[in-house]
Amino acid sequence: MPYFLISAAVDMFSPENLAGYAATAVVAIIGFLITWFLLKKILYKPMMKVSDARKEAVSSGLRSNEEEKERLEKAKSALETDQEEALKKQQEQAEDARKTLALERESLLHDAHRKADSIVANAQKNADQLLREQEERYRSDVIDMSLKVLAAVLHEKGNTEDSREEITAMVDTMLKKE
Repeated sequence: MPYFLISAAVDMFSPENLAGYAATAVVAIIGFLITWFLLKKILYKPMMKVSDARKEAVSSGLRSNEEEKERLEKAKSALETDQEEALKKQQEQAEDARKTLALERESLLHDAHRKADSIVANAQKNADQLLREQEERYRSDVIDMSLKVLAAVLHEKGNTEDSREEITAMVDTMLKKE
């Protein structure tokens, strides 16, 4: 029994076996480097382009939202100026006219706030919808590119629909982590 263990140990560390181990290690390293290079050139750069485009679209939507908000603030300021003038005229008129103008002022202010809130809500809703649509397009593009890379690396033309479902699940998981 001990002789068998000794001969197995000697055989395992023989120059022929060590050369085989070294060759396997070299092939594994070369395969890893090829895979790393392909993923870097084919997948990473397009994903960064998609990410940059998405960031630009979001910041563009935010800028337009800010511009709309500034415009609404100017409109609100102009409305408040008009209300102050109406208040001065109201003080000069009789008590009945004062009551009538107060009611009109409240009505105008309520309508202005309602319209301003509606415009801001619509702008936010449009920006959110645009962002969701762009994320879905980018997600689909990434999945399609991943399938192409996977098929090219594996040299298989198998069932890409199963691969698409797996990659879709992986991308959903990654997007939830962000």
